[in-house]
Amino acid sequence: MPLDAYVQDNSQNNAIDQATNELIARCMRAKGFTMAQPTAFQQALSQADNAPPGTTEPYGVTSMAQAAQYGYSSPVSAAIQRLKAKYHVGHYGAHAVVGAGSLLFGPKESPAYNVALIGYPSGNPPVGYDTVKGCTGQAYAALDGGPAPVDPHNLVGSLAGTAEQETESNPQVVQAMSGWSACMHRQGYTYQTPMQAAAVSWPASPSPLEISTAKADVACKQRTDLPGIWERVEAGYERSLINQNAAALAQVKQATAAEIRRAESVLSKDQ
Repeated sequence: MPLDAYVQDNSQNNAIDQATNELIARCMRAKGFTMAQPTAFQQALSQADNAPPGTTEPYGVTSMAQAAQYGYSSPVSAAIQRLKAKYHVGHYGAHAVVGAGSLLFGPKESPAYNVALIGYPSGNPPVGYDTVKGCTGQAYAALDGGPAPVDPHNLVGSLAGTAEQETESNPQVVQAMSGWSACMHRQGYTYQTPMQAAAVSWPASPSPLEISTAKADVACKQRTDLPGIWERVEAGYERSLINQNAAALAQVKQATAAEIRRAESVLSKDQ
């Protein structure tokens, strides 16, 4: 999509993450602390998160093979569900327990360690980007080139959201959505949109009904070309918004490129 040109790709995101971790580790060593090694859960979760994406937003699953195996879930979601069962993660979810003392994220650290790492004895900073202090906050600032994120007002995300909203009400997309709904109805499923079908409270493990519904969903998308129409329309809205916000987006792109260069510099010094 046109706005993708203003955000990092996966390899660049990985480089920034690695550089952030390296800067934090250096800072903590300078303060006399050794960073804890990732727990088995963290390592497994990282591998699950790096799996290929399973759904195409915002209109859901488009792969018949995925629908046949996972229904409305995805390889990533299914892998995380398996991890949660293996490590006995409750309803808080895989990413929620991040504080000191978590069984998932390692042993409880001392208040001094937590202050050095994140700026707070509890190890839990208040919500907000700028509340993170300590070595972690320093690493963020070093890579961002200042105290604020590269895109502090989330301009790219905001424009993408606007384009998506405009697309959803576009006459071409509405017509394609109506065709999809009629196709589903002919197969015995009553849904107005793919989003409505995906939002059903399906069980943790896909049932035969969920799989049959998802397969019909994908087949109807293929027959109506809903994904293709949606993407072409949304791309048009994105291009229009890019033209309207060219100067601000140029600044974001420049700042993003600088952040990537800083990350690469950190990693090159680590070799």
